[in-house]
Amino acid sequence: MAAASGAALGCPSDDGAEVAPPDEDAAVVFDAQAPADADPATAEDAAFVPCPAPAGDRDNPDELFDLASELKADAKHGAAITCADIAAELVPSAVEAHQVRAESLAALGRHDEARRALARALAHDPDDPETLLAAADYYIGDGGGGDRESKQLGMIYAERGLEAARAMWPGEDEIRAELHLRVAQAKNDLGRPQGALRAAERALELGGDPVRSHYERAVSLFSAAAFDEAEAAFEAVLEAGDSDREAHAHYHLGLIFERRGEDDEAAEALSRAAALSEGALGPGVEVSPGAFRERVDEAIASLPSEERALARQVEIELEDLPDMRDLESEAPPLSPTMLGLFRGLPRGESPPHGDGEGVGDAGEAPPERAIVLYRKNLARTSADHEELGEHIRDTLRHEIGHLMGLSEAELRRRGLE
Repeated sequence: MAAASGAALGCPSDDGAEVAPPDEDAAVVFDAQAPADADPATAEDAAFVPCPAPAGDRDNPDELFDLASELKADAKHGAAITCADIAAELVPSAVEAHQVRAESLAALGRHDEARRALARALAHDPDDPETLLAAADYYIGDGGGGDRESKQLGMIYAERGLEAARAMWPGEDEIRAELHLRVAQAKNDLGRPQGALRAAERALELGGDPVRSHYERAVSLFSAAAFDEAEAAFEAVLEAGDSDREAHAHYHLGLIFERRGEDDEAAEALSRAAALSEGALGPGVEVSPGAFRERVDEAIASLPSEERALARQVEIELEDLPDMRDLESEAPPLSPTMLGLFRGLPRGESPPHGDGEGVGDAGEAPPERAIVLYRKNLARTSADHEELGEHIRDTLRHEIGHLMGLSEAELRRRGLE
């Protein structure tokens, strides 16, 4: 969309000096070698690959950048990196060259180098919408490692990109739609479905990718417990024939059918999800209600003494799935895939009026203190019974933290997210 920054040979370098064409061999080799610990699976692509630019274009940054972009689009990442390296040697401030390098390096799993390339692009132009989109894509996706902090960082980049795009390119709906889509993805991943729904619908309004936008909209509706609307949205994703999201669409449909007690439909959808994802969306461990109770008792017995004593002061309820009462106990609704829940007021707190009647502002008595564990959700996250026991124990500790009055943020800081 934007032309390469400082695209003519002889443009000033960062320190104002004229940039002469570099030695050809040095330019080709610059930062294009695979790291010593490169993944053998990507060694062929990650190793040095020459830039296929004609001899007459090797000192033309614009031609090199265009070629690097084409090679990246064709998944020829080794050659894309080399061409972008040469362009960046000619014009160090060429933001687009660093951006292409970052995207191709990330595609080859060379994440340390990819992060440095993104940082260099943003250092040259912190308000470039396309670079901010690339950074958002990297940190929200697999490149950031999938942790909460990376997704938050990606969302910040996407929101900054939206501000920059509105100011610089008010008529460019395509990039704004892509940025709204990244915001939707991040907010879904961070458990903020209302914001994700608004962002996904805005992406659709701007003509964004319909399948990806509808998918993020469907996920946000599911997470907000709007199950009928979510079902229709996931069915639309399947009708579009998008293979990348087919498994996840079947998986969510299976969860919706399961909640309704439509066991045959749920089993079929979840089986298809498991097959399409090669087991990544598998059913988890099978555990009967009786065996689940035994695992819970074992987990309670293994807790530190203080936490074990607290657990025995409240009812431990075991349910298959969260019901609507639990999901709607907070606003916005809680996630249908949550593993556990603490009901009632934290230890030491009394109802708001303190009048002895136990009635709060809404005219209803707070529920009795209880910790609820959801058998099917916990089983689905576990590959075997040992892992199930670990997840039950972790969930108990999390909910005991709420009993003690700790917030979600405080629990995260203690490693009990």
